[in-house]
Amino acid sequence: MYLKCFISILILISPSYSINLLDICQSGIRDDGINYVHCARKSLTEIPRFSSNRLFNLAFDELILSDNFITHIHANAFHGLRIKRLIMSGNHLKSIDQNAFRELENYLEEIILEFDSTIVDRIPQAIQTNLINIKSLTLIGLNLRILPSNVFQQMKKLEYLNLKSCLFNFTRSLQCLTMDRNPLITLSSDTFVGLEHSLVNISLQSCSLTSESLIALSNLKNLERLKLQSNLFTKILPDNLFISMSKLLVLDLQRNQLIEIPSNFPSTLRELELGNNRLMTLPFTNRTFEQLSHLVTLDLSSNPLQCDCHMKPLYYWLLTHFQTELVPYVQWICSKPRHLSGKQLGTLSPQQFICEEKQILSFQVRLKDSKTALLEWLSAPIELPLNLIVIENNIPLPILYLNDTQNSFLLENLKPSTHYSLCLQIHDQILCRNITTTNQQIFSLSSLSASTGSIVMIDIEYLIIGISCGICFILLLLFFLILFLIKHRIKYAHSSKTTATTIDSYYQTTGSDIIQTAICNKSIEEESINSLQYHRSTPMFCYCQLPSNYCPDQQTYHFYHEIPLSKPPALI
Repeated sequence: MYLKCFISILILISPSYSINLLDICQSGIRDDGINYVHCARKSLTEIPRFSSNRLFNLAFDELILSDNFITHIHANAFHGLRIKRLIMSGNHLKSIDQNAFRELENYLEEIILEFDSTIVDRIPQAIQTNLINIKSLTLIGLNLRILPSNVFQQMKKLEYLNLKSCLFNFTRSLQCLTMDRNPLITLSSDTFVGLEHSLVNISLQSCSLTSESLIALSNLKNLERLKLQSNLFTKILPDNLFISMSKLLVLDLQRNQLIEIPSNFPSTLRELELGNNRLMTLPFTNRTFEQLSHLVTLDLSSNPLQCDCHMKPLYYWLLTHFQTELVPYVQWICSKPRHLSGKQLGTLSPQQFICEEKQILSFQVRLKDSKTALLEWLSAPIELPLNLIVIENNIPLPILYLNDTQNSFLLENLKPSTHYSLCLQIHDQILCRNITTTNQQIFSLSSLSASTGSIVMIDIEYLIIGISCGICFILLLLFFLILFLIKHRIKYAHSSKTTATTIDSYYQTTGSDIIQTAICNKSIEEESINSLQYHRSTPMFCYCQLPSNYCPDQQTYHFYHEIPLSKPPALI
């Protein structure tokens, strides 16, 4: 309950304005002894001009000017005030005079300011130079792209910093840091250099961080509260990230895309928030829960849990850490196996948590070419996440998450002359095969890729075989044609020499010469040769009469040829 002590606010400049302030601002003392001046939600367009009246010479603890329309803080705007806490959230400040906080330099310990993000893209100079005693600084709506390395250098007592922009250098006394809703933030291994021992609480919610960004937190050994919800984490890198935080009490990883989490956490952990992820199994054994003896809160809601034998330690932990009547209502829902889909884990009996002894029955890897490998496997009909681990020359590559219904996978874009270890993992069972890719060679004159090279070579082989067969066929045809022509010519020559004719013979003498006419059954050339052999003395004429039936309409013709005795017969 507040003790309301309304006092008049007097301003020396204008009596009429002081009357208005009586209706606008209120002052009082809370039950905890905090003095305050309340001017929130009064549609103010500027900071009221508080005078040096004796009523304001007191050291007020808190001035509240939130949810107004103040866009500028002019020089010496707080003249006469000695306040420790200034709240101006809900305003959209566009500018701050360099001497705006000069009157509060020795008193102000906490300040909350909200800016117009479309205009202000850097921390105003007034904040950097006039807040040497500040312990808690909250700047809302800044559209920062970069921060100078010495921006917080004069804030020697700064312990709590809440920004909505990127940070690169911090004061070494900083203990609490909130950087929520910064989708453009980038973290690296040296982001928090100098804060390894001072930083206790850090919040990086809704910053679109990936698993690779977690390396920035690896040196923060004294963290007690770590809030990383609503990011893009799929796994925790490195695996031992949290075990080195020996004082960690609260870890919030809700609303990410986690598929797996590490098995090692500090024994001091009391709250572990893992809701709204993609976790199917947890690497928690009975020994893990024994080490986490201080764990009180564990949230696994909205995860597709695989309710098999590996979930028994979690099941028994649930029975021992929740009230018996509440266990069936804990929203840890099973998604697999199918006969348990949709059931709450707390409603099951221990006998229902069953595992197959062997999930992967066989696993084979076959190289198709220098860049592609075909993986084939046979697994038992059990619904567990299937992972493919690829190790290239002893360097692990990102894990590939396969569909539990497929039994083959084509691994492409391999490097030539490279050693690969391909491992298929289902829960805690891993089968590995080793392959070494070959050099990429060119088998044809074309510039086709290796994937089509073999097809082109086969086409060329078939083309060569077809051309060869065609040439052989043509040569065979030519051979038979030539053979036919030779045979036909021989037959025609023989028939022309041996034609049988009907010959008429007669004997005639005229004068003193004797002419002998004979029937020529042989050719004229042959008869001439016989005449020479037998030394005939009288000339001989041979004639051949064509057959009468050769041409019925024509008269029979006789051909004569004198065979000389002294000269060799002439061939016709």
